[in-house]
Amino acid sequence: MCFAAGFSETATEEGARLTQELVRAAGELPFFGPNCYGFINFFDGAALWPDQLVGRRRERGVVLICQSGTIALNLLFNDRSLPLGAVLTVGNQTRLAAEDLIELFAWLTSASPPSGCTWKAFRMSRALPPPPPGRAPPANRSRWSKPDAPRPRLRPCAPTPVRSPGADGAFDAFCAQAGIARCESPATLCETLKIFHAGGPLRGRKLSLWSLRR
Repeated sequence: MCFAAGFSETATEEGARLTQELVRAAGELPFFGPNCYGFINFFDGAALWPDQLVGRRRERGVVLICQSGTIALNLLFNDRSLPLGAVLTVGNQTRLAAEDLIELFAWLTSASPPSGCTWKAFRMSRALPPPPPGRAPPANRSRWSKPDAPRPRLRPCAPTPVRSPGADGAFDAFCAQAGIARCESPATLCETLKIFHAGGPLRGRKLSLWSLRR
């Protein structure tokens, strides 16, 4: 693990040069970042994380895939009874991107081969049945370690895109088409994830919530 910044996120010639050098040095090795916080895996008790670890081992939980390390830390310290199974940050997404990790976790649950497409990654995750208690079968979890297993696809080196108002509208339209619940705050995200964690994908567009206070 190398906790570092100064790559393509700086939008400078030196940052681009360092990114290209990193890609050449890595060869076909999949990696997070650069300019990210790494990952925590509470399922298997493994972490590459340069900060405090808050959480515990779990048999079942929610997977968070974040671009921002700050957002990941805030959600890691959530006090909303959200069971976190893994927290992964992608940073500049030079080699592994969010859609790669969506496909990976959907594949480990369904044992279907990765599709290599952002749209299909979301469709794959939506098609999964509500997860049963306990972890995925060991055979599914270990397929990445087999020599003949498909490897994560390699991404070309590119600067991290900056979201504009127009791009935000396009992303809204994408979420509406793909059936993705978009949350506007970390608190809303935590509560939405608890619903999906407890009951799986919703069958319709209606939902009733009751809150009891002492």
